[in-house]
Amino acid sequence: MKTLRVEKLCKKMREHGIDQVIVTSKANVYYFTGAYLDPMRRLLALIINSDGSSVYYVNRLFHIDSCVQTELVFWDDTQDPTELMGKAIKKGGTVAVDQDWQARFLLGLMKVQPDASYINMPELIDSLRAVKDQEEIEILKESSRINDKVMTEIFENIRPDISELALSRMRYELFAKYGANAYGTNVIFSYGAHCAEAHHVSDDTLPKAGDCIMFDMGAPYQYYGSDQTRTVFYKEVSPEMEKIYHIVLRAHLEASAAIRPGVPCSEIDRIARDIISGEGYGAYFTHRTGHGIGLDSHEFPDISLSCHAPLEEGMVFSVEPGIYLPGKGGVRIENLFVVTKDGSETLNHLPRELKVIG
Repeated sequence: MKTLRVEKLCKKMREHGIDQVIVTSKANVYYFTGAYLDPMRRLLALIINSDGSSVYYVNRLFHIDSCVQTELVFWDDTQDPTELMGKAIKKGGTVAVDQDWQARFLLGLMKVQPDASYINMPELIDSLRAVKDQEEIEILKESSRINDKVMTEIFENIRPDISELALSRMRYELFAKYGANAYGTNVIFSYGAHCAEAHHVSDDTLPKAGDCIMFDMGAPYQYYGSDQTRTVFYKEVSPEMEKIYHIVLRAHLEASAAIRPGVPCSEIDRIARDIISGEGYGAYFTHRTGHGIGLDSHEFPDISLSCHAPLEEGMVFSVEPGIYLPGKGGVRIENLFVVTKDGSETLNHLPRELKVIG
């Protein structure tokens, strides 16, 4: 068990008058136990009490890592696991429930123990996971180093006869080559006008002269993610796209330079957005400036105008402004940053200057 993390959670529980927390997402269970398990459709749950005691509910089919040092309750497919869990729920207590838990389990538990108050708890654990400890930061740095290597090799394979999809498929072997989980990747590989689609799905399109080429990619390493976007140009770049590139780069660099403890998340977004809007492209910046990353590829903090939470030392998130022109193409530049004591450190190290390849 990750004792210090459990202790921090219990402190927050007592501050908020919460008696028990039901942890169910794979990422959250891993965060507190140090053991990763995919239960598929079966129930997996960790009940943490405000005094620090806990109970782990798991199907007998699965191996339990020795690091899970807590009370274990096994169930099999002939049983209703919510009936077993109901015995541990405090009557009249306040129970915070993982927002990702399936309704079929929660409703079953509420039927077994109706005399408890069940509340949603995302901010309780999100605020803990948002601030990474040194172990997590080192893993995230290595995850990003792997991503740098993979993206470098993929750039070297761009040629006239390779499609978006074929290039995208290369990442499986490359991530595996460097030790990441190749099949846990979220990637966007786009050529030309497809770069105007912020989340384009790769197809058999081939590159042609003047195309922008956008790669947004990452893969988990030891369950922690990476994420990086680069936009380059194939053989040549038009004056319009060159202009857009430099606007996005300035937005990325100035927003990144403002990262330090105490700065509101919204301020990072505002800086990037004001630069792009000031150049007349505000309507073409269609998403937030960034997102937190860790055990999930998108987690708290939310780097957007609607999130006013102050940055804290140890937070890790992306800065990825973009401009997307329908029918023409687009530019996005993304690095991950960790908030340090007096500023920030980038986790990615590939050049961000405009590049023409081929």
